[in-house]
Amino acid sequence: MNQQDFKILHLRDNLYQIQNDSDNCCTLVVGTEKALLFDTMSGYGNLRSCVESLTNLPLVVVNSHGHYDHVGGNYQFEEVYLNKLEWPGLDVMDGYLEVVSRTMGRDLSVSRPSYHMQERIHDLEDGMVFELGGVTAEVVALPGHTAGCMGLMLKELRILLVGDAVSPQMCMFFPESLTIEIYRNTLKKVMEMDIDFWVQGHFPNLFSKELLSTLWDCAQLPGQKRGFEYVNTHIPDYRGLMYLLEFRNAETGGIICYIGKELPQCC
Repeated sequence: MNQQDFKILHLRDNLYQIQNDSDNCCTLVVGTEKALLFDTMSGYGNLRSCVESLTNLPLVVVNSHGHYDHVGGNYQFEEVYLNKLEWPGLDVMDGYLEVVSRTMGRDLSVSRPSYHMQERIHDLEDGMVFELGGVTAEVVALPGHTAGCMGLMLKELRILLVGDAVSPQMCMFFPESLTIEIYRNTLKKVMEMDIDFWVQGHFPNLFSKELLSTLWDCAQLPGQKRGFEYVNTHIPDYRGLMYLLEFRNAETGGIICYIGKELPQCC
C-alpha cells in the first residue's frame, strides 16, 4: 500500500480526511503557515508521502488517543503530541500487534517503532492551541473512550475533531475505557460547544451537530433495555454489551449503538 492507495476526501478548503482500506481515518488541517495531522491510523502505507502530496508546510502531528489504529503511523514522523495518560497504553497496544495483524490479515509489524518512541512524544494538554495561520486548533479534553482522549476545536471552521471520543457506534468496552457517566458528560460537553460539524476517526464525513442528540438518546439505553453480547473483531479479548438504537440512521447510513463493558441491571 502506497500513498496512492489512501482515499482522500476534501471536506473544506483547508480540511482533508484521509482513509485507509481498513476504514481508519486521519484528518489533515492546512493553514497558511503550518499543517496539522490528527492521528496516523494503523501504520501501513506511506502516510507521510500522502500528506506531503497535499501540503509542503511544516507539519504538527497530534494523536487523539493511544489505540493502535490512531498511533500506528507515528514512526513516519519526527515528533508527535499525545496526552500523557495514554503513554502507558502504548506497551499494551504493542502487545496486541500480532493478534491484530492476524485478525486484520495485515502485517502491522512495520508500525512497532510507533510504540517505542517516547523520546519523541510530547504531552498533549487540555487548552493547548496550535496556530496554523488562519486556522486555530484548540485541544479539548474528551475522556470516556479512554482517559486521555483529546479533540481539536477548529474555531474558524466551527468544526470539532473528536477521534473516537464520540461516535455513531460508541465503543466503551475497552479495559481502559471509563464509565458511561463520564462519556455522557463528554457528550454533553460537545453538544454545548459552538460548532456546526464534527469529524470522527472512522468515518470520512462531516457529521452535523444535530446528530449528537441521537447519540445522547443512545447513551441512555444501558439499564433501560437488554444489551447484546459483542466481541471485538480485531482483539477478541475485548468484549462488551451492545445497545442498539437505530439499524440505519439517515445521516450516517449505518447503525447507532453504544457498546459498553458495564453490566447494568435491566428488565
